[in-house]
Amino acid sequence: IVDNEWRFAPDQPTVRDEMGNINNCITVEDQTMYLHEEPCSGFFGDTPNNLYTQVLPDEITLAK
Repeated sequence: IVDNEWRFAPDQPTVRDEMGNINNCITVEDQTMYLHEEPCSGFFGDTPNNLYTQVLPDEITLAK
């Protein structure tokens, strides 16, 4: 919705929902070939030294 108007890209594939709105649709394909990064970057690696995690810091770490 842009400026209170339902928008979609007419040059892309579309489908209608149950309310009659036209929506763009996408096809999700296997992304494993895109998930390879340089080991030193820290992304997607299996090394214990990854800098990026989903672990939330405790209160003491946040206070630092």
